[in-house]
Amino acid sequence: MLVKESHQPDEAWRESEADAGITWLQQALNDLGASPRLRIDGRYGPATRQAITTFQKSAGIKADGIYGPVTEASLTLRLACIR
Repeated sequence: MLVKESHQPDEAWRESEADAGITWLQQALNDLGASPRLRIDGRYGPATRQAITTFQKSAGIKADGIYGPVTEASLTLRLACIR
């Protein structure tokens, strides 16, 4: 087991700047019922990745946790149905 020493940096997603596209993604996943609800912080961390995987499974698309064009299109279509 790897023990993190105090001088080691946090994971890259924690260090990154917030991104407006990820903020939109997190809000969209919450609007579609992400459970647990995501903290909207604009960072693509493990909770966002898990919510995407769960969404992909429910949409019947490849569940890899990656927010690519197929996932984006599916999210956009589902959002159009509820808004």
